[in-house]
Amino acid sequence: MKKSFSLFSIIFIAFIAQFCSAPQKETGNRELDIKNKISNSLENDILKYWYPRVIDTVDGGYISRYTYDWKEDSVQDKFLVFETRHIWTTAQLYEFMPERKEFLQYSKHGYEFLRDYMWDVEYGGFYIAVDKKGKPMPGLIDGKTVYGQAFSLYGLAKYFIVSGDSGALDLAIKEFLWMENGPHDPEYGGYFEVLARDGKPITEYKPGNRSDRNSQFNIGFKDFNSSIHLLEALSTLYEAWPDPLVKERLEEMLVIVRDKMIVPGDYLLQYFYPDLQRVSGEVLKNRTGNEHWLGEPITFGHDIETAFLLLEAAESLGWEESTVMPVCERLVEHTIKFGWDHANGGIFDDGSHVTPDSVIIIRNSKSWWAEVESLNTLLLMSKKVPEKKDEYFNLFLKQWEYIDTYVIDHTHGEVFSHGTDTRPDTKLQPKAHGWKASYHTVRALVNCLKMLEESPE
Repeated sequence: MKKSFSLFSIIFIAFIAQFCSAPQKETGNRELDIKNKISNSLENDILKYWYPRVIDTVDGGYISRYTYDWKEDSVQDKFLVFETRHIWTTAQLYEFMPERKEFLQYSKHGYEFLRDYMWDVEYGGFYIAVDKKGKPMPGLIDGKTVYGQAFSLYGLAKYFIVSGDSGALDLAIKEFLWMENGPHDPEYGGYFEVLARDGKPITEYKPGNRSDRNSQFNIGFKDFNSSIHLLEALSTLYEAWPDPLVKERLEEMLVIVRDKMIVPGDYLLQYFYPDLQRVSGEVLKNRTGNEHWLGEPITFGHDIETAFLLLEAAESLGWEESTVMPVCERLVEHTIKFGWDHANGGIFDDGSHVTPDSVIIIRNSKSWWAEVESLNTLLLMSKKVPEKKDEYFNLFLKQWEYIDTYVIDHTHGEVFSHGTDTRPDTKLQPKAHGWKASYHTVRALVNCLKMLEESPE
């Protein structure tokens, strides 16, 4: 009798152990499956279409304009944001796959063009754009933007980290100090976006001639978009050059984004006066009429991306995650609650609050960059919020399914500008232009692969 009971006990315990381990095994299998899919997509849907195709072996830098089926456009230029995003991306790829030494060469190639042709030797800072051969473009020579400078810092610092090229770090430091003496606001903190050629903020708005770079609608304002990308730029510069002033500026930007630009911890506001008080929608409408989409909408892609950028910045500073996590969770939860498409998946581009608990979608397109940034952040949150691990991981899987179905171009390669479920016309839109490089997509997929390489808990 005792022997029989003992055998039954052993069988029962074995059954319970197998039953309890099943979810973990299932999670592990799902993670391995999605990891293989993303790895294959990174290589065969993304990288093989960008590189080495965009390497300009004649004039230097990266070729910026391609049609939907990857034919080189007859009109070409070298836009600062596009060029520096490729410097950063190829450096990141080399860091992730050090056996792929071609990516280090691609990054060096872009750095040398940036150094030799895009730095303004007379006034400092980087030009907004130059022509294909590196000559400054007359219509853009008189102004600069902090947004472009931020991506220059980002690319230069990352290239230095993977290459050890001291010239790249020297140029990044030179630019950082130029920004310190120009667009940085010593009184209230943060940086102005629209600058004169010497880097000084343009503060006087002159309505009327919007073709003039110096009469943009956001003259004299600080904006959320430049601010969140300064987080990633300063985080990377601090890794490359842990100088106390860089740390101070990174802390400053983290606090501004976290405490001033997210109200009330749920979504980003758009524009701010120098003292970081909100610019009302009425003021923006008076400046822009109905010409510009950046009035006061909720931009779900920026919100969910900012959750990742805040966590990254806090980690760079050595801050506890608890200093930013409550805000990050609210940004993500607000995006899922109001911006998620329950029919097809994916997140919509823009919404507007009717009441605190009600949002209408005012732009139902789904930009590629917002979709891949959502993929990255949803997986990150599944790792950072244990009590919601399964919820976030399931959304991550649904987001990948959406991207694979509606965003990746399985015919001509790479990704469409928008999801084809709401924008079928996007199938004939350019695959590459000044604002569409490989940065968002590669960063998101590489980050996901890194997280999926971690052992399931």
